[in-house]
Amino acid sequence: MVDLLFTHRTPSPPPLRSSDNFPLRACAQNRVGSGRGMVERWVPDGLWTLIFPMIPEPPPRPKGGRPHLHPRRVLAGILYILRWGLPWRQLPTALGFGSGITCERAFHRWQAQGLWSSLFQQVLNHAAAAGQLDWSRAALDGCSLPAPRGGEQTGRNPTDRGKLGSKLHLLIDASGLPLAITLTGANVHDSRQLEATLDAVHGVRTGEGCGKLLG
Repeated sequence: MVDLLFTHRTPSPPPLRSSDNFPLRACAQNRVGSGRGMVERWVPDGLWTLIFPMIPEPPPRPKGGRPHLHPRRVLAGILYILRWGLPWRQLPTALGFGSGITCERAFHRWQAQGLWSSLFQQVLNHAAAAGQLDWSRAALDGCSLPAPRGGEQTGRNPTDRGKLGSKLHLLIDASGLPLAITLTGANVHDSRQLEATLDAVHGVRTGEGCGKLLG
């Protein structure tokens, strides 16, 4: 699905200059700066065009301090961490994505601001517009993950000696593209989360949605 975004024909994003300073809207006129080759590799123009309008303004710094890193760099760092499964602190600064701490803070801030859910919806819209969603059938599966720090959506994992964990419930279409994902404790069976995961499928701009799956 990400490959679809990289090749989707969208208007080119505004050129990015060497300055990494905010405010964000002013950054739209600036270049990413040195090392932009790695940044553009992880966040190509097509993906950046889609994401840029949705990125919230960074928090103010009334006492001053270092300028905010360009959000395209930060996003590239986040994608790098997610792709390779590294701890945040192990993000190589030589890549030009900033520090792992900076990327981690942005990841959680954008999560709280709803960026990732909005982006997921936009990805589905693009896939639907390109005719890449196959609503003829769907499959649901779950994956348990350790959660040693606990939290609201955790439970004793019966397959991991009763340790605390969470479970991701993923619904995909007939071609394997993700349609919805929900989170529960690791002790919740997939069958108990079926309806909730189906309900999490939002309609896309073609007007199709979970009603098509059930139809």
